[in-house]
Amino acid sequence: MGVAEGASRVGIGPLRDGAVRGRTGFVNGDLPAVISGAAACSTGAIIASPVGTYPITCTVNTLSAANYSIASIGAVTLTITKAKQTITFTAPTGAVYGDAPITLVATASSGLTVTFTASGNCSVSGTVLTVTGMEPSVVVMRRLDASGRFQPSGRDAGEVF
Repeated sequence: MGVAEGASRVGIGPLRDGAVRGRTGFVNGDLPAVISGAAACSTGAIIASPVGTYPITCTVNTLSAANYSIASIGAVTLTITKAKQTITFTAPTGAVYGDAPITLVATASSGLTVTFTASGNCSVSGTVLTVTGMEPSVVVMRRLDASGRFQPSGRDAGEVF
């Protein structure tokens, strides 16, 4: 019988014990419940590791079972992929030409900076919106990811006012 490690793909987050191990090789109708103890698995990947692949090494550790000899079956690879992110934006309401500039507020679930651009009768400098005319305008939010750990937003999120 062996402790079989399976390749695992995870987004950024904690390595879950059950995501990397399986138990195979049972005979005579035996089920995994005949095993006691736990294997010990380790990897050099941490929460802050960049996207990429990392080896996972497992040892038998305290696993035991009557009538079975338990052995580790090689190392596998953990693949860290880019995590998804969302944006929350409070659209400016009641903004009209002649009003004082408005501070825009948006957050990305990744914790990364959200940048703003504008089109139409408004302009944006940093997070400050200035209405420059009477027709509808659009403010576009974009998440930046200098770390390479998060998926791009796909389409930018926009608000018309």
